[in-house]
This record gives sequence, structure tokens and C-alpha cells, in this order.
Amino acid sequence: TSPDKLRWRVGMALSQIFVTSRLSAFDNNPYALASYYDLLNKNAFGNYRSLIDSITYHPTMGVYLTFMNNHATDTLGTNRVFPDENYAREVMQLFSIGLYELNDDGTEEKDSQGNSIPTYNNDDIANLAKVFTGLSWSESKYLGQRATNDRSYTKRMKFFGLDSTEAITKPWKTNPRIVNGHEPGAKYFLKSSVPSRPVAQGELDIKDALDIIFNHPNVPPFISKKLIQHLVTSNPSPDFVKR
Repeated sequence: TSPDKLRWRVGMALSQIFVTSRLSAFDNNPYALASYYDLLNKNAFGNYRSLIDSITYHPTMGVYLTFMNNHATDTLGTNRVFPDENYAREVMQLFSIGLYELNDDGTEEKDSQGNSIPTYNNDDIANLAKVFTGLSWSESKYLGQRATNDRSYTKRMKFFGLDSTEAITKPWKTNPRIVNGHEPGAKYFLKSSVPSRPVAQGELDIKDALDIIFNHPNVPPFISKKLIQHLVTSNPSPDFVKR
């Protein structure tokens, strides 16, 4: 009886592409998936670039693919820390470009020996993972703080260039150690680069990285084919995908 059936259909299709699941750390939190589905419905008729930005900053995705409170590399602390690579891998493999270079009709490009051409490698994953560092709950006072309440899942994640956890949680220390929350330096992936800039400007790294992904020629055929499969037919012809 809803007047916006198509929006709900597209939202459902998007949920099959940009997957999260209650079988995760937010199992019993009703706000996590409800807010995430609201996001998908809101973006159902929008632009892919806006959609991937909203997904990247949504706490439900941050927890599901474990880049919530993702820290920069720190080999000097008690525990050696390296950026979590889950989201960096999945945002390429499942949410944007897939495993192999594609033609406009969704068929795989081949090299001179007739082999499929990989879209990315482990170095691309490791470098992109550095981009998604420094994000935490919207009400956090420091990177690494836990969610305040169930409704924390309904608010866009907050960025921390520096991690001053020790300064806040152990104020009695004479010289509390402050480390990078966001990974410094340039990041190279998908034959492109995110320039080196101060960690306080790390959200520009995220913007640049999402722009690089958005402009990859695989995105149109990859996402179009998946939407066709969920909305129209499970085995679309290359001509259908190209159109």
C-alpha cells in the first residue's frame, strides 16, 4: 500500500549490493539496520557518489566491516597497530569495481594472452586502508571510544586526525603520548594517488579516494549489472548492461 514502492524496491536491491548483517557486533541493536536501510531508501534515486559517501560514514558499515575506530600505523606503542583492511577490500571488490577490468557491457576485458585483468592487488588494499583511518562515533571524545547508546548508529561518523586517547583517559601522565589517528603521507591505489597532507585534513583523503573509485570505468557496468539482476532479470545480456 506504500506510494513509493519503487524506492523500496531499489533500496532492497542496494541492500543486496552494499551488504550489512545483524549477524555482527550490532546483533541486538534495532537502530543499526533501521538507520542503514533509511540511508539506502533515501539514496535510492540519487547519485552513486553520494551513496558511497553516506555508506562510508555510516556507523553500521563502520562496525560491520570493522573500520570503526580504525587507527593509523603505530609500531612504537605497546601493541603494533596497522590499519584494518576489511572495508578497503570490500569497497572495491563488492561495492564498486569488482575483481576484473570490465568492458562497458559488463564482460571482462582480456590481456594479450586472453587472461582476465585484475582491477587491484594487495598493495592497493593496504594503501586504501590507510585512507579509512580516524573515524569514530559522532559523540566520541577520542578515537577508540565506544558507542554512547543504541542511537549512536543513527549519526554520521566523526573524524579524528590525532588520537589523544591517553591524554584524555590518563590526564595524570606528565607526557601523554599522542599519535596519529589518521594515516599520514600519500596513498597510492588504482593507479592514482591521494596527496600527502596534514592528518587534520584527512577527510580530504577520504573524499579523494571516493572520487577515484567513483571515476573508475568499471563502476557503471559493475553497478548497473547488479541493479538489473536485482530489479529486472538475473542474467542480463551484455547489450542490456551496455544500454
